[in-house]
Amino acid sequence: EPEAASAEVEEEASAKPAPPPLPPLGNGRGMLMVNHTSYPKDLLNKGIEGVVRIRIFINEEGTLAKEPELIMSSGHIKLDEHCLLTIKRLWKFKPAPKPYQLSVELSFTNDEVEGPRFLEETTYLSPEEGGTSE
Repeated sequence: EPEAASAEVEEEASAKPAPPPLPPLGNGRGMLMVNHTSYPKDLLNKGIEGVVRIRIFINEEGTLAKEPELIMSSGHIKLDEHCLLTIKRLWKFKPAPKPYQLSVELSFTNDEVEGPRFLEETTYLSPEEGGTSE
C-alpha cells in the first residue's frame, strides 16, 4: 500500500512542470499607486484641451522599463509632452513578479484633469516587449 501512494504522488508532481500562473494584474488601477497629474497653467490659460492615451512599461521593481509610449496624441505637442514627463517623474507603480504594461487615458478639459482611465487589462510583457522569458 505505501508504494502505491508514493507512485501517485510522483505522478502528480511530474504532471505539473509548469510554474504557477502569474497573479492577474487587473485593469491597472491597483498597479498605479501615485498619480500626480496637473493641468499645465500655460496650456490652461490658452484654453488648450485634449485627450492623451499612453502605454506605460513597468519592470518588476515598479519603475519604468522604458519610455512611455504615446498611443494617441491630444493634438497638442506640449500637452502630450507634459503627460509623458509627468508619468516619468511623478507616477509610482507597484512591483510585480514580471515586467508589465498598462494603457491609460488622461483628459484635460474645463480646467480639470480626468483620469487616468485604464484602457485595457494590464498585461505582463512578452520577451519581445522587454519582459523576461521565464
